Amino acid sequence: MRHRSFGLIFPVVAAAILSQSAYGYLDPGTFSVVGQVLAAFFTWVVLGFVFFKNFFVGLFNKFRKTPPSSPSGTLSTEQPASHKQAS
Repeated sequence: MRHRSFGLIFPVVAAAILSQSAYGYLDPGTFSVVGQVLAAFFTWVVLGFVFFKNFFVGLFNKFRKTPPSSPSGTLSTEQPASHKQAS
């Protein structure tokens, strides 16, 4: 394990020590564009995951032999006693 962490840290430290000035200019708007690209990417990943998960779950639910149960756990279509009409 020790050699592995050395292989990750050494190039970063060497680049920081041996680097020269780039004499470049980054426009202040550069980071807002980068932020927008990152936000769009992560949104795409999350929504893509949700879409494909729902697609495949719906696809496999088509082939179920038993109908899905109601939220209360019963398949009854009968109304509760409080909603029945008096005769």
